[in-house]
Amino acid sequence: MTYYTLGTASKATGKTKTTISNAIKKGRISAVKNDLGHYQIDVSELHRVFPPIKKHRSRSTPKVTTQDHLIIPKNNDLNAQVYAKNEIIKMKDEMYQKAEREIEDLKMQRDQWQKEATANRLLLENHTNKNALKWYQRIFS
Repeated sequence: MTYYTLGTASKATGKTKTTISNAIKKGRISAVKNDLGHYQIDVSELHRVFPPIKKHRSRSTPKVTTQDHLIIPKNNDLNAQVYAKNEIIKMKDEMYQKAEREIEDLKMQRDQWQKEATANRLLLENHTNKNALKWYQRIFS
């Protein structure tokens, strides 16, 4: 049987040694410690949980060119993702601005209703005070 160490398992899956070690400790992957205390991880057991990384370059892998020590990815998928995220940000900004306008409109309506309610209350108070007869006026009139 073929076994991986943590380092070779990390390279084979693209995961960190810590991630693989945590998976072993949690029981997601079974592994045996050798005499030196290093893990021996069965290849099939590792790839049952973590798929192997592709060794050949696929179309979705970005090509990288260096120019003046800058790394510039050339990938249409990456550009499409950036464009999509920018569109999402624009939509969220528009939604936020619309919500702000609606909040301001609701505040103005609330203030107007409060003024109207206050005016109506004052009218009722003045009306009841003018027409109210005192108790002795009701008895002797």
